[in-house]
Amino acid sequence: MAVLTTAALPMFVENITDCLPVSSGRTIRQWLLSHPDLLHQGLLTAIRQAFKESGQAKGAPTDTDRRAFLLRCLTAVVDPFDVPAATEEVNEAWFQPDYLAMLEACALYGIHLMRDLFDRFSETSGAQSDEDAAINKLNGRLLTDAGVSERIKMVYQLTHVEALERLLDAAWKERSGARYKYRSTVVLENGEARWTVDRDAFVAGPHGLTWIRNGVIWFGQGHVCGGQPIIQYEDKAALRLNKSNIESSRDLWRAGPTLAVDNGATAATL
Repeated sequence: MAVLTTAALPMFVENITDCLPVSSGRTIRQWLLSHPDLLHQGLLTAIRQAFKESGQAKGAPTDTDRRAFLLRCLTAVVDPFDVPAATEEVNEAWFQPDYLAMLEACALYGIHLMRDLFDRFSETSGAQSDEDAAINKLNGRLLTDAGVSERIKMVYQLTHVEALERLLDAAWKERSGARYKYRSTVVLENGEARWTVDRDAFVAGPHGLTWIRNGVIWFGQGHVCGGQPIIQYEDKAALRLNKSNIESSRDLWRAGPTLAVDNGATAATL
């Protein structure tokens, strides 16, 4: 039987964001660019306001609304960027520290969200990481493509929206904090924007945002925390989710979580 391998990150992103317009990431980036002062109140407040101004939220935000604008933080870094060439009229956004911190925070949020969803998917679908894992079954039946899609959406709904908001707030506080205050001058070339801060390098371009830490792709282009998690199928049945090098984020969903970003090192505390 043929075995098919699919990159887990884009598959998860596609399934949990299927309710959003294709341009949702670009839309949120453009809105924040035109309202730079709003980021001084925090990224969560800015995202809420952007969603409200889009006309999609009326009155007090419902749980569905809150999940939708939180997902826009993810699409803000996975959607392609239109980066001007250095010889053209340069968009001042690339020289605004708060804008760069916003992108970094959204990427950090995406790392912990995806890492937790991979862990929950493995638990609820029976996916295993070892080579001898049994074929996944649900109520005695093989998981089909549709079943995998349904399972991905379900594990996202299992995460409380308040926990997601706390995570985004922690990510923003970290990337806008003193440790990451000094960023290199952005370089615009070949349709990409590049900058560095502390031990991190970032590239924004046609493939979305790529985060490189200590020479390793930390997030973007199918990577999460330096690994490339995959889902394998056999006869359209998921065999396992290989999430090597991906640690659990379970503690992040508890009250007062600690945000750990590298080998257990503490980066920010709520």
